[in-house]
Amino acid sequence: MRCCRACGVIYRVAIARCMNDGAEVIEVERDPLIGTRVGSYMVDAFLGEGGMGRVYRAHHVHLAHKLYALKVLIGDYAGTPAMRIRFAKEAENASKLSHANIASVSDFGRTDTGLLFIAMDLVEGRPLNELMTNEPMAPSRVIALVRQLCAGLGHAHDLGLIHRDFKPENILVVDTPSGEVPKIVDFGLAIANDNSDSRVTTTGMVMGTPAYIAPEQCLNGTIDHRVDLYALGVTMFELLSGGFLPFDGEAAEVVGLKVSASPPSLAERAPRLAAGLVTLVDRLLARKPAQRFSDTRAVLAALDEVSREPDAIPAPAVKRADDTVVEAQHRRAKRADDAGRGSAPSHTGNRTQFVRMPNRNRWVLGILAACVPAVLVVVVWSLRSSDRPTASAPPPVAARAAVPSVAAPDPAPVVVASIPPRVDPKPKDVARPTISTKRTNRPHSTRLRSTRVASTKLPKPAPAPPPLDPATPPPPPPPVEIVAAKPVALDARIDGLTVDGALPSATVRRALDRVMPAVRACRGDKPGVVSVKFSIGEARRATGTSAIGISPGVAGCVAAAIGALRTETAPDVGDVQVRVVVGFERRG
Repeated sequence: MRCCRACGVIYRVAIARCMNDGAEVIEVERDPLIGTRVGSYMVDAFLGEGGMGRVYRAHHVHLAHKLYALKVLIGDYAGTPAMRIRFAKEAENASKLSHANIASVSDFGRTDTGLLFIAMDLVEGRPLNELMTNEPMAPSRVIALVRQLCAGLGHAHDLGLIHRDFKPENILVVDTPSGEVPKIVDFGLAIANDNSDSRVTTTGMVMGTPAYIAPEQCLNGTIDHRVDLYALGVTMFELLSGGFLPFDGEAAEVVGLKVSASPPSLAERAPRLAAGLVTLVDRLLARKPAQRFSDTRAVLAALDEVSREPDAIPAPAVKRADDTVVEAQHRRAKRADDAGRGSAPSHTGNRTQFVRMPNRNRWVLGILAACVPAVLVVVVWSLRSSDRPTASAPPPVAARAAVPSVAAPDPAPVVVASIPPRVDPKPKDVARPTISTKRTNRPHSTRLRSTRVASTKLPKPAPAPPPLDPATPPPPPPPVEIVAAKPVALDARIDGLTVDGALPSATVRRALDRVMPAVRACRGDKPGVVSVKFSIGEARRATGTSAIGISPGVAGCVAAAIGALRTETAPDVGDVQVRVVVGFERRG
């Protein structure tokens, strides 16, 4: 990183001299502010970087147990008078805020070397973007978070303050015994909803993150509190769709689409959501401010309506205790009618009611009771008639011999070939060979069966049948089991990582570590390496993923796994080009 040799301010741009004190700007491996004193605070560790400054964890020099989040203005803006005024304005605006869902500011100052800093209460929570996954967040959880965010934004709007850079990275979610509590941080772009900030707003300058800013911010139009409502809609869209943004792509492309095209409906990305929730998000994302909600109170009222709506996918019916009572009452009433009493008592609370069966139901039951005996007589008579032999029918023995005794019917077709019995002058046992072919799971599906029937108990045998055809097809050979070669168990590791752009390599490495379990599931038949290339843009997703190496199957599997990568933060400027080398080696 680049920093001033004298004051230690960090620079993002390549510059030879510090704009604050004129000292030389040098390259360093370690942040020079860590372990040093800034005002009345001792810097302990680096936490993150925002649009205007870097944030550190610090403690008061006289109260070591009191922790703070210290925000220091970066050198790119520290040398600009307008941005110094804006930074001071942030401290003044944020100091007015006192709400459970907003991180409060406790101090503001300037060091002897010219560093501007703001001290805020340290929030021990996770950024909302780190809670996002590739799966949509539960609507009930989203609604609970949005309710509290509306309360925080409403408090700021009531004081005439507009955040202008509301996004998941600026929302810290704290786990408490009562549930998740989101806190809005980084009012670095906040402005007062009056003319007091006109001297620090540069004409034609687009402030905010392109993916979350409203269309009127892109056009340098009139700004009011509804730009925060638009950003709230983008955040809800992202949470409910599993990480998708309404407009995605390069920063210039996103800005152009917001100005010229209407946003897509949430229903295209989350078709199974309740219609009321989809309508709410679509209204927040309206291109014209007048078509959005008027304020956060209107959003909260709409959320109340959505909470009363049934889900898009109805849940299975759950039998309640009172349902069981009502069913028991109807059963008692039916038994009373059958016994001739006509009604039966049922107890509901402290009152005794009588539930009477409708006359129409009793007529139906009577008709059914009269028809059942007649139907049974017809069925029995039909069965007895079908058992009587006719002149043209073969003897019963032939009919029984034609059908072999087999197991339960199989869904596969069964082919039965039978030979009628041979006539002998003397009664004796006759062996009737029966060939039964049936598809089974066993190797031999053709078998020869023999059925014995005592001829002394049978009527006169039928005429002698022709002899068996000697050309009986032999049973098919058992199937040959073919076992495919199993892939070799290999271990996957990251052998190389190159990041070209405004995104730390550590951020990309952490994102890769999260998708490595999916990469290790890609099994091949030989060790080797797979080279993967992809880009990371404003959406923090891997795009344009391509991979080569080992085999097309393994390379495609690795590319698909890394394609689900998602970084914690977006690049500061433009897209980042990443090249990863994944090595596979034999286990053990």
